[in-house]
Amino acid sequence: MAEGEEAMGQEDWKDKCMVLEALLMKFRMQIIKIRDLTADKVS
Repeated sequence: MAEGEEAMGQEDWKDKCMVLEALLMKFRMQIIKIRDLTADKVS
């Protein structure tokens, strides 16, 4: 891998990591909402 490509790969990796973290947070919020809704129905 050339030096320029390696630097670009680092930036791509950081961008992908940020996107994945945002998606995880979104899914986490959805799971919490679902858990609350099911808890209401069960109790």
